[in-house]
Amino acid sequence: MDHWVVVPEQPGFVGDRTVVDAATSPPTVERAHFVFTRQPTDGLIGAGPLVLVDRETAEALEDNVFGEVSLHPADLDTDPASGLLRVPDFVWCQVHGQAGMLDIGLTEDGRLVMSGQALLVFHSFGGGIDNATISEWLG
Repeated sequence: MDHWVVVPEQPGFVGDRTVVDAATSPPTVERAHFVFTRQPTDGLIGAGPLVLVDRETAEALEDNVFGEVSLHPADLDTDPASGLLRVPDFVWCQVHGQAGMLDIGLTEDGRLVMSGQALLVFHSFGGGIDNATISEWLG
């Protein structure tokens, strides 16, 4: 099964209320806080091990039963300088899988890795992943 490293669009930054256990490998996000500096265009966004998805993508992930992820509310804000009037509707997609073992996983350094099947779901639902950087994972 081919796998791909996916670097999501980053329309903001990881907020200071994010809690990450860096002692684990990969780092484990225990609480998600993201601050938008602009309107996202993709349905997958984030930085490092913090992954967020729009509502339609979240529903598609649940329908496709990717057991290596769980969906949770995220603490979302907008940067006052951004001019955004409302917070985009995203949820935290906590990734539990190990890179290359299942459809969605994290490398030891926290990079997101997906199978071709998972990529298809992300391409097909929600905002897509047109602005993500995707490269072959050599694992």
